[in-house]
Amino acid sequence: SFSIAGLPVGATASFTPATLTGSGSSTLAIVLATPTQPGSYALTITGNDAANGLTHTTSATLVVSTPDFSITAAPSSQTINQGAPTSYTVSLTPLAGYAGTVSFSVSGLPAGVSATFNPASLTNSGSTALNLSTSISTTPGTYTLTITGSDGTLTHSTQVTLVITAAGDFSMNASIASQTVLPGQNTGYGISVSSINGFTGVVVLSVSGIPAGATGTLTPSSITGAGNSNLAVTTASTTPPGVYNLVVTGTSGAIVHSVTVQLIVNPATPGDFNLNVVGGITVKRGKTGSVTVSVAGTNGFNGNVNLGLTGLPSGATGTLNPTTVNGGNGNSTLTFTIANNAKQGNYPITITGTSGNLVHSVNVVLTIN
Repeated sequence: SFSIAGLPVGATASFTPATLTGSGSSTLAIVLATPTQPGSYALTITGNDAANGLTHTTSATLVVSTPDFSITAAPSSQTINQGAPTSYTVSLTPLAGYAGTVSFSVSGLPAGVSATFNPASLTNSGSTALNLSTSISTTPGTYTLTITGSDGTLTHSTQVTLVITAAGDFSMNASIASQTVLPGQNTGYGISVSSINGFTGVVVLSVSGIPAGATGTLTPSSITGAGNSNLAVTTASTTPPGVYNLVVTGTSGAIVHSVTVQLIVNPATPGDFNLNVVGGITVKRGKTGSVTVSVAGTNGFNGNVNLGLTGLPSGATGTLNPTTVNGGNGNSTLTFTIANNAKQGNYPITITGTSGNLVHSVNVVLTIN
């Protein structure tokens, strides 16, 4: 039969089977009381054969530990680009019958990085996910993160590495910084998108700051990776004069950049017209001759110009065909008819053009032979 000595206070032991005949093995089961003082206990196991008067002993050591836990994290390192997410798996392992609830936290996060645990706590054992979200503004580098688990009394930690590399990005430029127009005129700007660090995303373009009555159109309105777009600006006759800052914005997810160009709208110059006759004209008595009178509009003039003559000498007549030049631009033929009794000489003839409040004149010399 078997017996044992040296057990902690309150502990019980049993042998299965309780006795052996000849040879064999018996299992010693020890049940500890709650609580049991942690420590190392020297046990003496005795085998006694009373019938033959034989007794032998052997020694064993019983180590009683305090309930505890350990935490580990995998993988030990993660590498991501700025703005990308990542995660680690944190595992809770109970020691010596541990049965508490452990809550988790993390320190060492760089600026722009946020962390969540799912679930936030574990009871006895299990695993939780440490989820990290980074910002495009997070500074690239290698960071040591300390993951801590605590039940309020016991605290343990483990470390992981987070490596953040520079994310792909883009830059924007304008081919010309400023354009000047009159109301009703059109202009344009070249907008370029350049890739940085292998950026291949889609950049959606938009424009703001367009003045009243004007429109701004970007073609194309999006660029993949790198390329060019044209900003076409169309003003109206009612667009107020001024200096306008047009902001072209490129957006690709969390990445936003812009470039500013200037639109100068000058005050409108009133439309006007010019009259012109090339050279003079010589006509013999009893004959006819003609000269061309031209009307040329300026600054968008498109009115009708009525033509008239003064200064004709006796015996000479002059006719204009047409007498009105429509649309601001055109020609009229001035025909002189000279009578046989007209007096020879040089005569300055005045041709007058009238359009509303606008009046201009030009002289032509009529020579009668």
